[in-house]
Amino acid sequence: MKRRGVVRNLYSFSSAMIACEKQKRWHQILDIWDEMKQGRLRPGSYSNRIILAAFSNTKKREGLCRHLEEMRRQGNVNKEHYTTALSGCRKFEGQGWKLASQLLSGG
Repeated sequence: MKRRGVVRNLYSFSSAMIACEKQKRWHQILDIWDEMKQGRLRPGSYSNRIILAAFSNTKKREGLCRHLEEMRRQGNVNKEHYTTALSGCRKFEGQGWKLASQLLSGG
């Protein structure tokens, strides 16, 4: 986004994430999230759901757990976030139930 002269704010990052989600470009969503962190921008509720889905779809278990825990600490987690994270657990073959249990227990 830097190269195109786009204003780097929560709205532009969220719009880019939504576009990537529609195209199932999960790795790009995580790249956008990294840019947001560098700019010290915190994602909104919908963006957080997209980030959780991206971690699930790229099978990045640790990232999924870490992001959900960070959201918990900030008090920004809701039932849609848990639903997204838990439904993503099925993508972790053989370990999905353990991950779901871990997410629910907060560990």
